Amino acid sequence: CDAVSRARSWDLLGATVLPFCVRSCAAAMALPTTHQYDGDDSIVYCYHWDAVAPDDGLSGEAGLLPLSRATALLASLLGDALKRRREAHEEGADASLDALVRNLTWDMSRLVLKMFDLCQEYRSCATRALLQPVLTSLADVSCVTVEFGAVQLKLSRSGFLESIWNSCVSLFSLGRPERLDAYDILSLYFSVLKSGHQGAIPGADEVQNFDLRNVAEFWDELRRGLVDKDSSVRKQAFYVLKTSLSIFSFGNDGSQRCSGRSPAALPGQDKSNAAVTKKERWANKEAKSLGVEEIKQSDEQCSSGQDRWKVFLLLYEMLQEFGTHLVEAAWTHQVLLLFESTPQSDYLNHTSYRAFHAQMESVEGIFNWMTVLWERGFTQDNPQVRCLVMQSFLDIEWERYKGYAQMVPRGFVLGPLIRGLNDVVHHKDFGVGGVYNSEAIKGAERFFSNYARKLTIRERLHLVWSLASAAKQDSFGRPGLMTLAFCIASCACQSDTHDLPCGSAVNELAKCNGDTSIAVNTVDFLDALWILSERSKHHFNPKYRLKVCEQVIKAVASLTSAAEIPLNQLFNFISTIPRECTDSTGPLRGTVQKWLLQKKECSERNTLLDELIDFPTTFMKHTGIEGSYLYDDEDVGAWEAEARRWARTLLLVTSEEHHFKQIFTFLEKCGNKLSEHSSTRKCADVKFFIIIICLIEELEVRQKKLVHQNNAIAGGGSDTTNGLEHRALTQMFEKSLLSVLENMVAFSKQSCSVFWLKNTDNMDLPCSIKGRLGGPSQRRLATSITSSVLQCIWSMRCVSSVVSWCNHYTSDVSFHSAFSFLWEFCWEVIQHCTYATEIGAELHLAAYEALAYVLAALSTAPFSQFLDFMETKQTNQTIILSLDLLATTFLGNINNLLTNGVLTRSRRAVLMCWKWLCVDSLLSISSCCDENESQMKTSGSFYSDSTLQSIFIDIIESLENAGENSVVSILRCVRSVLGLIHLNRSRQNLSSLGISYEDDDAIGKVFLALAP
Repeated sequence: CDAVSRARSWDLLGATVLPFCVRSCAAAMALPTTHQYDGDDSIVYCYHWDAVAPDDGLSGEAGLLPLSRATALLASLLGDALKRRREAHEEGADASLDALVRNLTWDMSRLVLKMFDLCQEYRSCATRALLQPVLTSLADVSCVTVEFGAVQLKLSRSGFLESIWNSCVSLFSLGRPERLDAYDILSLYFSVLKSGHQGAIPGADEVQNFDLRNVAEFWDELRRGLVDKDSSVRKQAFYVLKTSLSIFSFGNDGSQRCSGRSPAALPGQDKSNAAVTKKERWANKEAKSLGVEEIKQSDEQCSSGQDRWKVFLLLYEMLQEFGTHLVEAAWTHQVLLLFESTPQSDYLNHTSYRAFHAQMESVEGIFNWMTVLWERGFTQDNPQVRCLVMQSFLDIEWERYKGYAQMVPRGFVLGPLIRGLNDVVHHKDFGVGGVYNSEAIKGAERFFSNYARKLTIRERLHLVWSLASAAKQDSFGRPGLMTLAFCIASCACQSDTHDLPCGSAVNELAKCNGDTSIAVNTVDFLDALWILSERSKHHFNPKYRLKVCEQVIKAVASLTSAAEIPLNQLFNFISTIPRECTDSTGPLRGTVQKWLLQKKECSERNTLLDELIDFPTTFMKHTGIEGSYLYDDEDVGAWEAEARRWARTLLLVTSEEHHFKQIFTFLEKCGNKLSEHSSTRKCADVKFFIIIICLIEELEVRQKKLVHQNNAIAGGGSDTTNGLEHRALTQMFEKSLLSVLENMVAFSKQSCSVFWLKNTDNMDLPCSIKGRLGGPSQRRLATSITSSVLQCIWSMRCVSSVVSWCNHYTSDVSFHSAFSFLWEFCWEVIQHCTYATEIGAELHLAAYEALAYVLAALSTAPFSQFLDFMETKQTNQTIILSLDLLATTFLGNINNLLTNGVLTRSRRAVLMCWKWLCVDSLLSISSCCDENESQMKTSGSFYSDSTLQSIFIDIIESLENAGENSVVSILRCVRSVLGLIHLNRSRQNLSSLGISYEDDDAIGKVFLALAP
């Protein structure tokens, strides 16, 4: 360069070395190196080189420089050319040198922008070698003009800065390495400006040009970087912020003075000197050493945006770099300084501010930066610091600052604040003494109450939906989930609402705090709250679950109308609420009933009740593919779950007799049609049995709650009905069931023939069973046989439930024919021998499944009726022999099916579960005969000594292979066997049973094996 400068041979340098270096860079990036004009992407030296010397040997890629060496040489040449240009301007302008600087600046700027779009290696090369000389050149030359033939292109300072920013924007949206590269680029840009090249900042005469400080996205990205999880990104963002603030002009910041409000200090901040603790005295001392005290004592120093920036930078640096005691010193003195130093002008009207001045000259801007401090404090590594920051936020008296709570950004409220409240360090007193509350929960409840106070129902609906959706994304602990529930209820339960007078707000568009409009419907809303209620079931304490569900119900009842919710969605939501909360004595029953009984706006009828009454009609209609009336266990399970939810909801809404009349009349009609043989009725018959069983089980649950509460059916409950109304309802249902019982028995007799099929060749199994891996065990039967088997099982289950339930409430009706049918079915199943095929074994397994429900009904029959359906009724000894034969035959055949059958392993596990349920019912027959206890003691046990011995041995042998589903029934069998043994001890020596006192070790083995 010295020789070129002395000889003023800049044209020669521009015709040889520079094109060679530029072409080397372009070739390394796989850019076209032709001389054709390409608009703003054109490169000067490539254009001139190809135009002047197209046949030169250097025009190919051979012999080109590596990218790192070529960029280093270009940067060195531009730096030296700028130096020579400054010296030459003192002596006189040099046109050739000016042209070289302009052309080289243009080409290097194009190369820089191209490299920014490539991989990290190229971006690093551009940032390290090329960007700084280009920025320095643009600081010296305000506008660069280059020529491509007759075309002139211009490059200004602000234009290049805008291109750099656009590249950074694209990098910010990518991963961590790209974000770091973007901050490196901005850091270098501001470092160059800070080093003395202030000319790159547009002046007053360049108002129309690009000005980075007035780009709102620039400040938004800095805020995101300051709270990034990566410490490297946070440090880079903080450096860019500090450097940019030291460069950007603050203008007339003193024009905006502090508001005249009296400071609302945090608790302990207004203490007298006598009340200051030793720890606080040390904090005050630290504050003075940091210069914090000076800012606090001077009212004038909080009057401008520049002073607010000082406070922000100090607090953030304390959180980022220093220890707990320094953070406490700075935070205690200045946490409310930003909050109190709002401008006297109308803070809601900040549209007149440009982006830079709006950062610290408007309340919205101040809150945006305060959320950075809060969010960074919530995630600080030190738990003491996290507690200090959270307490400072929750202790703000939001009621005194009307409109301030609404200025807190929605993104901060739904994200960092909720995640911060999930931190267990803020809930040290949670759960102590059975009180599931904390000071943090109370403070959060107050804040959200103020935050949602001025929102309409539509906006609250959107806010509550957004809060509840947080449970989908994050894992909440016990205190965090409780806090979220209280925050949701606090937002929803507001009295001063202004919305449409008619119609629900759930289908409207919600626009909240500048967010885009989102359609929130009942399905999405209840789904979000459904997850919250479901998560509460993971916690063992019923008081905890009750409190969470109580807040969920409050929110739902405040924002929705049950009459406008689709039935399936309503059923699903009600099913998530624990039964103990909504049953007759449940603490939430009244709240749920009040919500369900609300009439639809602009309607005098209770449409929900009408839909519930019409449910059986719509439920029993076939909704499958036309011509297909087959179903499997999965279909029946879904029908059962839906019917159970309907029965529970129905008895929550009403228990008045006249409301059930239409339902019972419809069921009677369906029961009378059971004799009709049609393929279209297969689904309807099973659904009919499902509805009957679900209604019976729901009424039984209610009856037990009423009896438990008052020890008598006639006693009142917390429900709107009393025991007398329940009695009238059960009597009406009994009457309907008795009218169709004979039809159900006849239908069951006919459908049971599927269990005794002999000519059952091995049929192809469905593909869903053949290729199934994992999941619940499925019947290995053809779909047509599966449908018939399920129809039989549910018919037997329904007959058993009806007989057992009606027999309990009715004393003047004989059930001899029904009990006889059930007894005959038991003997037929137990004495049946399995056919040596997989289908035969599966059918026998299904018969045992139906037998479990039948034996459960027979075990509840009174002793007098039990005598009636026995084959012989002369003596009790005959009964003993019959039960002995029943039990021994049952154990022999079912054990043979387990050991010698052709069932798969998963199906054997299912059969084992049904086996112990049947044994439990057989052993429970004597426990329901309290009215004849004296007669039993004189005649002995219902089972012989050998039978009890074989059952006990079978229990011990089955313990090792018992699954989780069999544990409870095995425990009940152990209890029954030991009870019967104890009963026999009054008549004979225990050793005569084959179970001597030495067998205590065997009994102990049973309980050790069952212990967790």
